[in-house]
Amino acid sequence: MLNVSSLSQLNIHPSGEFAYVMKQDQSASGYVSIVLLFPIDPSGMLQPTGNAQGTYGPAAFPTLLYGISPNGTQIYLASGEKSISQYLERTVNESGVSLAANTLLIVGFEIYTQFTSGGFEHIGCAVSAEVKSAKDLSLTRVCQLPNATKTGKSVTYSSRIVRVNFDNGLTWTPSKESQSENH
Repeated sequence: MLNVSSLSQLNIHPSGEFAYVMKQDQSASGYVSIVLLFPIDPSGMLQPTGNAQGTYGPAAFPTLLYGISPNGTQIYLASGEKSISQYLERTVNESGVSLAANTLLIVGFEIYTQFTSGGFEHIGCAVSAEVKSAKDLSLTRVCQLPNATKTGKSVTYSSRIVRVNFDNGLTWTPSKESQSENH
């Protein structure tokens, strides 16, 4: 018999062959949330062996399983595992019987542009962005390019990524040499 006392948020895959369920455990260190995958037999009953697909926490709040994409290729989660709320998408493997590894989502970045001509060589522009949706990954018209005072032509510049922050708390900082690109 399946003990369902700590299970919640049942989401049946569009194929009807399996379901995702959240198991919530609470301890002194916080909530631990586990995504479980249950096969569904031909009679429509959940099989009592849930396979763990991902563990989140401990955290102050439980991770929530919001649903499955209509085509069954993604599940959607919200987690307060870090100091901020996170929206997570996990890919369902093509076989449909497991989740792919967590994808690192970009939650912030910084780009620096240094002007390299036209009398503006000692001026630059830094842009930091917090990413809450995909549209935040595109920056437009943030650093205005001046025209050279003598020629009136656009100045040249060099831009580099300073840092990229990921949802799991990791930060990637590239070397300056690998990021130098003149325009």
